[in-house]
Amino acid sequence: MLTAPLRWLINLIALLPDAMRPGAFFAVLLLIVWFVAIQRGLPNLWHATCRGGARVVDLTIGIVLLPEYLMTTARQRRGQSPGEAVLAISGVADRALDGAAGFYEHHQRDRIQWKHPPWLPCLVIVVVCAIPWIVMDRLPVSSEARVQLAKAFDHWRDVEAWADVDPSRRAAPGISWPPPPVTASIRQHGRVLGVTLLCRANERCVGRIILRTSSGKRLHSRVVKVKAGSFATVHMHLSAGQSHQRTTVRIARAQPE
Repeated sequence: MLTAPLRWLINLIALLPDAMRPGAFFAVLLLIVWFVAIQRGLPNLWHATCRGGARVVDLTIGIVLLPEYLMTTARQRRGQSPGEAVLAISGVADRALDGAAGFYEHHQRDRIQWKHPPWLPCLVIVVVCAIPWIVMDRLPVSSEARVQLAKAFDHWRDVEAWADVDPSRRAAPGISWPPPPVTASIRQHGRVLGVTLLCRANERCVGRIILRTSSGKRLHSRVVKVKAGSFATVHMHLSAGQSHQRTTVRIARAQPE
């Protein structure tokens, strides 16, 4: 529930060009901080909401009492006095109107002195975030700089996925990474570690299998390819000391060729 406004904001930003989206998001956050901390927008917004509520009460009572006013006016023209029910309703309405007027006056504040929003810092944020994206699009796919930029901007794609942005409107990936395989099983026979991989995609899976010790030291790293919908077993030979260590296997995305 609390994340709904943030998801809505991300979906709205997804209408912008890809390069502008991360910067626009941070710029909007800066404006929100300015509105809350500098402009004291929340207290002012609260008092304005209360005054608006008092006006709604006043308008609602006026609409409800309009038929009674017309009936009473017609009775007075015929020389008749208002009915008891009308007098009772009028007393309740007067007390409600007095309460609404007092509530309105209680939340009356001086006219808001608006300060200049930080438009220039917001523009700088958008430009600073957009330039690396534009550079990334113009670098060769095999460039290491493009790979690193693509990995960094993949975090924004993760944000859009979290916000349930329609897949057709999500930012294009900096690099079209092939889907990585998943680990189906791991078995060790002596000094040979066998890792069985499964490709669940409809296209060939490519990934980098990384073997590390429990302390994080990398022992092996190699690129593996698995046909769509198939299994493949990768054998890695361990040294005598490595075969007795606790190891972990991770499948990472591999740079496309």
